[in-house]
Amino acid sequence: MPKISVLMSVYNSAAFLEEAVDSILSQTFSDFEFIIVNDGSTDESGDILANLAEKDKRIQLIENEENIGLTRSLNKGLAQAKGEYIARMDADDISFPQRLEKQVAYLEKHAKVGLVGSQYDLCDADGKVTASGERLPENNLSIQWRLLFRNSFIHSSVMIRRRALELVEDNYNVELPYAQDFELWSRVARISRVANLPEVYVYLREHDDRITVQKKEDQEMVAIKIARANLNDLMGNNYFNYEEAKLFRRWFSFGMLKIESVEQIIFCKKWLSIFQKFYWKNIPFSYAAHKELYTTFLQQTVVEEYKDHNFSKVPKLAMFFPGEYFQYLKRRVKKEGFIPVAKGFAKRLRARLNQIWVSSTIPYRLQFIKGRYFTDKTTYLFFPSNDTHVHWMMPIAKKIPGAKFIIPWVKKERADYFLSLNEIKYLKFKPGLIAGMRPKVLVVGNDWYWETKIAMDEMTKGGGKSVVIQEGCLDFKFDGTKRMQYADYAFVLGEEMKKYLVRDNVIVTGNPKFDVLQKFDYPEKPVVMINCNFTYNIFEDIRSEWVSDVVEACNALDIPFFISQHPRDKGEFPEEWEIIKSNAFKIEDQLKRSTVLVSRFSTVIYEALFMGRQVVYYNFHQEPFRLFSQDKTGGLVVIDQKEALKEGLEKAINEIDSNETNRTRFLELNCNYSPDGSSSAVETVVSHLEQIANEVDE
Repeated sequence: MPKISVLMSVYNSAAFLEEAVDSILSQTFSDFEFIIVNDGSTDESGDILANLAEKDKRIQLIENEENIGLTRSLNKGLAQAKGEYIARMDADDISFPQRLEKQVAYLEKHAKVGLVGSQYDLCDADGKVTASGERLPENNLSIQWRLLFRNSFIHSSVMIRRRALELVEDNYNVELPYAQDFELWSRVARISRVANLPEVYVYLREHDDRITVQKKEDQEMVAIKIARANLNDLMGNNYFNYEEAKLFRRWFSFGMLKIESVEQIIFCKKWLSIFQKFYWKNIPFSYAAHKELYTTFLQQTVVEEYKDHNFSKVPKLAMFFPGEYFQYLKRRVKKEGFIPVAKGFAKRLRARLNQIWVSSTIPYRLQFIKGRYFTDKTTYLFFPSNDTHVHWMMPIAKKIPGAKFIIPWVKKERADYFLSLNEIKYLKFKPGLIAGMRPKVLVVGNDWYWETKIAMDEMTKGGGKSVVIQEGCLDFKFDGTKRMQYADYAFVLGEEMKKYLVRDNVIVTGNPKFDVLQKFDYPEKPVVMINCNFTYNIFEDIRSEWVSDVVEACNALDIPFFISQHPRDKGEFPEEWEIIKSNAFKIEDQLKRSTVLVSRFSTVIYEALFMGRQVVYYNFHQEPFRLFSQDKTGGLVVIDQKEALKEGLEKAINEIDSNETNRTRFLELNCNYSPDGSSSAVETVVSHLEQIANEVDE
């Protein structure tokens, strides 16, 4: 199997084709296949390709009977590609001899990067260099920012991991006649890091027949639609319309916000909201790491003086950012003044700045606090990101005097509702909150969420420690999200987790949510609970098929069923099916009604096993999680084909008593379960938290 599959589509490119192909065949890295799709060419391209393929067996020629377009031709070639890496090449460009060698070396060294391009120079029809290409951003953060508005890669310079393409599921979007690479790279950048090499490894040929010359206006329209989709993916559906996306793309290209009418002030505010959301989504531990991005953005975010309105050149994003940047931006605003467009706007801006800024000698915004709840000394601070976290954090907090709660400012997912329901006080997290409280230990459920990252950064700066507690089943195989890697300590469910989570300070504690679970008698007649938890855009496209398969198996066996639907699952089902909306506080009652649980990857599987229920793990869609699919205990009935589902469900019902030993073994390995009841997750967690607090004191 070749290391690389080089992919090229050709349509009437005879003038430059042989030079382009030769630039690949003469690469210093030779372990590749060269897949070339002749897309119904009517010039001499077909003869040239046939001759080249005869000379070099690495060329695999695909002939389209008619012209089907670049997008479909590329997808046709991708379907045949066998390499670990996919490299693109256009039929009129030139690759430097070391291009493939350098890109393979980079991807081998940087496992988290899914796509890498390079810089480029421009050449004419004769291959003579005419100009240096636009300098493309090199690091992931800068590329991610630019990809919101513009393509950050030269198509002929790209090499991408096959695994990255598999994770985004679709290849090139066949609905797009142009800019299909921009759309694909945008999707890849959402699930992996991306990069551009600093060196030039491609000549981009400029000539009259090039698509960017012939169809420039059409291509720009498609690119604006892609930019709008990218912005709405960041900010939320339909936050921006086409005209706004067009304006932002133009502003980004000009390198500044140029206000051309009073009405565009509202667009300017939206522009600032884009950067605010992007910043908080991608913030690393150190604010200093963003200095380059800040500098770039401040240069872009100025308002030009307009002939009808006396605007000042002033950054207007000062109100959004924390730490040392507050002080920097405050000085800039004071020095350069405010926007005197509307008297009320300037007044509100001044009021907002005065409200949020604090003296450098006061690390905490006390003016936001009502009462003494968060001004008292705090040792343990709990930061639930959703209702499930509240469910298992509460029993820990009850064992610790003076424990307090904060919740995310943006994505609360009903954490506020359930804290209020249990009459527990809380505050919404804001940057600077923890710096003033100075707790010794911060307990989180998701240490990879952007708001918890900021909180843990403040803990580190204040000398405290952060702890992430595993609430359910996780898989740590993939690079898209680094789960349980950021906190100082990781409390995991069972010994089995240590095989998957590679880091320091891993402690096996179990999770308190399982302490209260106990076995219950089964219903008189078998009942199947179908766990529908297709959320966060993960396999949501197969929800209906998955549920229908299980319902069909239940009907074939004449077994009653009901569907337990995750509170954030958006599926719609026939009215005759019994649908019950679930949450962390209802799931136990639902499991009591059932004999067998059928589920995809879910923490409910653990809860069902603790309550003595049989579990069928139905994974026809091949979700790539190892904890269940590779289970060796026999505690689960693992089904990966629809044809086997009926038989597997029948087996689970018939063996519910005889399989108890295997279920127990599964829980011992994965959940720190003690059959004699000697182990309490609450007590274990509290004991370790106290040890960590004592270490902070020392």
